[in-house]
Amino acid sequence: MPRAVTLAPERNGFFDLVGITAPAGEDIHAVGLADWQNGFEHERQRLEWPRLKAPDCEIADSKCMAEWSQRAPEMRRWLAESALMGARCEQARSMEGIEEVPVPAAVSLDEVVPTPGLMRFAPAAGCTLWWTVQAVLAASPTEALDALTRADEFARKGLAGARSLVGKMVFGASLKRQWLLVARLAAGEAGEGVAGRARFEPLLRPLPPGSLSLRAWAGSELQFQRDSIATIRDIGVRCRLDDQEESAVRWWAQQFCRSGLGYLPELTEQTFEAQWLARLATARADGLVSCEALSRPPWRDDPSELQPYSWRNSIGQILLVVSNGAFRDYPARQLDLELLRLTLRAQLLGEPMPQGVLLRREGETLRWAGCQAGMVEGRTQGVLILPVL
Repeated sequence: MPRAVTLAPERNGFFDLVGITAPAGEDIHAVGLADWQNGFEHERQRLEWPRLKAPDCEIADSKCMAEWSQRAPEMRRWLAESALMGARCEQARSMEGIEEVPVPAAVSLDEVVPTPGLMRFAPAAGCTLWWTVQAVLAASPTEALDALTRADEFARKGLAGARSLVGKMVFGASLKRQWLLVARLAAGEAGEGVAGRARFEPLLRPLPPGSLSLRAWAGSELQFQRDSIATIRDIGVRCRLDDQEESAVRWWAQQFCRSGLGYLPELTEQTFEAQWLARLATARADGLVSCEALSRPPWRDDPSELQPYSWRNSIGQILLVVSNGAFRDYPARQLDLELLRLTLRAQLLGEPMPQGVLLRREGETLRWAGCQAGMVEGRTQGVLILPVL
């Protein structure tokens, strides 16, 4: 089952994020809590982050930083225009925690409408950009460090409190971007030596226990699969056919509805549960999954175990085939996030590099690869450019 929430609503910055786009003058925490509890039944006029197309490049690369610097006037205007949203990010950051709250009502996958099930983490990306731009434009390393420290507190709270895969990925991506910027700023302090660079080390301290644990989000993913199974079953039982609306879930439900055969929801759910129990058994004590474990079943596809066109449960088998093996990248990304933290910390402090990473020097940069890059031959996803410290 998804992990329980421990924070009282009034101390939980999750609701500040949910309500962060409330009209000016309204209490974002109160709006977020009301929206979440009522299933977003009431349409509100929403604020939006002002548009800013940030440079699409590796922020740890000196060439990328030069591109950011060239656009400094545009970014300063954006900071001024985003002052209200930025203040709301600061409010969310200052809360005791940012703990994801379970969906308060069943999610209906056959209705194409906004629901609380669509986890509202999009504002977190805007908050991360807010502090990133402040750090890039800072007049001194001390000012940059202050902006990154606030971004770090926000992302760590969000990562520790996330209960879904979406939440883990959003806040994990925020931390990765911040750590790469830390590396770039530390490279600019090369003349200060290890002692001078060590002031950035607190930003690379260990993450809160369990932040990257598979156990933290597996329950919510299984619950989503259960909801999908139930939705297809219920549509089939009701025989609500609507050929005008297209969706994968509805199409398979219609096949079940027309034939009355080909779908065994209880067996499908039991198989999903068995898959997740097998995956959880591969996790280490810290909740991470080793790269070696990710290269073997149950993470790697074993076609002999699945018969996608078995007539008695053909719909359920296709659901199983689509999901089986699809989750392997996510534990790999979480492992890589920890390996990146250890790598950058070792660079800052002049310590030995962690096992499980490949580093290749290319001029004034290092090409870094962890678990994700090695999962498919020739893959570039997961390869990062780091400065030489």
